[in-house]
Amino acid sequence: MYNEMTYSSAVGGSTSNTKNKAYSNFVGGEFFNYGFTSSTTLAGNTTNVLTYFSPPASTAPFQPALNTPYSRTYTTVTEVDGKAQPASTQTVTTTFSVEQITVLAGTFQACKLKSEVSGPQANVYYMWTVGSGRLKGITLKQAGADGVKRSEAKVILLNGQ
Repeated sequence: MYNEMTYSSAVGGSTSNTKNKAYSNFVGGEFFNYGFTSSTTLAGNTTNVLTYFSPPASTAPFQPALNTPYSRTYTTVTEVDGKAQPASTQTVTTTFSVEQITVLAGTFQACKLKSEVSGPQANVYYMWTVGSGRLKGITLKQAGADGVKRSEAKVILLNGQ
C-alpha cells in the first residue's frame, strides 16, 4: 500500500512544505512501514530524503490495547539528496489513547501515540493517526515532547485519491 501526505510546518518564521510518500502494509494484524520518500521545500531550497526500515517499522498492532505500552526495535537507513547517512538502531515504545482532533485536512477520531525513542536519535514525541475507516493509521499531526506542533496534514491522499 502506498499513501501520500502533504504537510506544512512553521520553521523559524518561514513555512516549509513537505510531500511524503509512505510505503506500508497490514500483515498479521500489524501496520508495517517499509519506508518513505520526502521532499521538503523551505525558502526556495528543496531537500529530498529516502528512508527505509529493517525490519519494517511498526508502532503498533492493528488494534492496540489503550494505555498499554508496545515496543519494537528496528534500524533506520536514510539518504539525503542521494548521500547516505549513518544508520541507526532504535527502540520505539508507544502508548495509545483516543481523542477527536481537527487539522487542515478535516476532523477525525484519532489515535494519539506517545512514543519514546531510545538509541542515537533519542526523543519523545506525540503523533495522531486516523483511528478508523479507509484512512486508519495515516498520520494527521505530530508534536514534540514540549507539545509544540511539528507538522499537520493539509491534504490526505490514499493510493493517489
